[in-house]
Amino acid sequence: MSKKIKLSYDGKEYTLEYTRNTALALEQSGFVLSDVRNKPVSSLVTLFNGAFVANHRRLEGSVVEKIFDSLKDKEKLLAALVGMYDETVSSLMDSTDDEGNATWEMTQ
Repeated sequence: MSKKIKLSYDGKEYTLEYTRNTALALEQSGFVLSDVRNKPVSSLVTLFNGAFVANHRRLEGSVVEKIFDSLKDKEKLLAALVGMYDETVSSLMDSTDDEGNATWEMTQ
């Protein structure tokens, strides 16, 4: 569905990504993508933490925090995470004409 970030920390590999469920969880926790411009620090932390959920749900928050603290180029990281999140949300809105898809129509 969406792009992923591969990172390694302390000899371990991690895959960060968003799915329909992780995007939903972020929204339900109060995350709003348009807040990134006004709240870049809290948005970065929220997006970073949320990107671990799909593949590393049981990873302790303290480990995620250590990984975050050790990363360089956080401005580029924020842009990458925003792009990944936006791509995931956009993919949920995409329509395709593939055979077997559900259809709908308005009726009176």
